[in-house]
Formats: sequence, structure tokens, C-alpha cells
Amino acid sequence: MAPTAPKARRSLRAKATKLKAGLKSNANVDDTGILQATAKDVLSKREKRANKHSSLVKRIEKSTTKPLKRRRPNKKLITTMNTLMDALPDIEALVQGPNNVNTSIKQKSLKSRPGVMKRKDKLEKVEKARFGQNMVHIMGIEQTEMNSNVPTASSKMEAESLPDVESDTPKSTTTAKRFAALRAWAISNMEKHPSFEKTPI
Repeated sequence: MAPTAPKARRSLRAKATKLKAGLKSNANVDDTGILQATAKDVLSKREKRANKHSSLVKRIEKSTTKPLKRRRPNKKLITTMNTLMDALPDIEALVQGPNNVNTSIKQKSLKSRPGVMKRKDKLEKVEKARFGQNMVHIMGIEQTEMNSNVPTASSKMEAESLPDVESDTPKSTTTAKRFAALRAWAISNMEKHPSFEKTPI
């Protein structure tokens, strides 16, 4: 086949005019050449998505709805205020309380073990004896302090000869002795951990 001469290439302006002629635009162009936005162009992204979803739902949903079944008469619940009031107990019966009913509470979950009361009595006796010994010890200390603080005739004469400034010293010494006795009693009855005891260096 004989070679033919190549065709002249079209210009860009010719290509553009051909494309414009082939496309159909939905936009409205006024006399000034400015595009007039239509309602379809104004829709936001959310509205477009909602429209698309609604069209999809319309396509897939069933055209006929299933009628709801009614309950049978024997399964129908009949509850009114009168029936509820009849079900409640009378106020007089609630106020008076149940008659001839044993009100003692029995703990069924806890099983009684033999010898509990004996152990309890023994523990109470031991605690009472210990408390009595402590009270005797404290009272004995206070009694000795009181005996030591009883003024004799010679001490009265000495106190009268001394000025009034020194009259406050016996009170302070008695309180100090009481606190010392209380501290000694607490230390003697307190359990000490071996780690807190002072070891000789």
C-alpha cells in the first residue's frame, strides 16, 4: 500500500470546543458567563450521604409489612389498681404483726461447735483477773504516793517557814510520779517486738 501524507494535528482550541460540545452540563450559565449553582450543587456531603442511604433502604426493604399477632385472651394480663390493692395485706395486720410466730433468728449457716461457751467463760475469767491485778497495781502505786505525800508535824513546820513560792513543787512532783507510775505499768503490760528491744552494744 502506498504511503499517505500525515494529517495536520488539531489545535488545542479545536479540541476544547469539541469537548464542550460533547458534554452536557447541568449548571446554568447566565449572560455574563458565571455559573449559577443549582440545588443539587448546594447539597452538602452529609445530605448526599443521607440521600444515598435512603435510596438504598427503599430498594432493600420489604414492600409488605407483617401484621402484628394479637395475644390470646388467656394470656392477656389484667392488672388494675383494684386488683393490686386487693393483693396487698391489710394495714391493721401489718401494724399488729404476726401472732404466735417465733421471732428468734436462727443462723443456719453457722454450725455450733461444742465447748464454745466454756471457752468464752474461761476467757472472761482470765481477762477479769488480769484487769483486777492491773487495778490493784495502779491503786497500790497511788496509795503509796498518797502516804508519802501526807505531811507530818515537822514537815508542816518546815513548810510554814519556807516562802509561798516553793508551795507548788509538791503538786508537780506528785503529778510526775503518777505519770511515771502509769508509764511503768504500761511498759510492763505492753508486748514488745524483739526488733524494738535495745540490744547492748
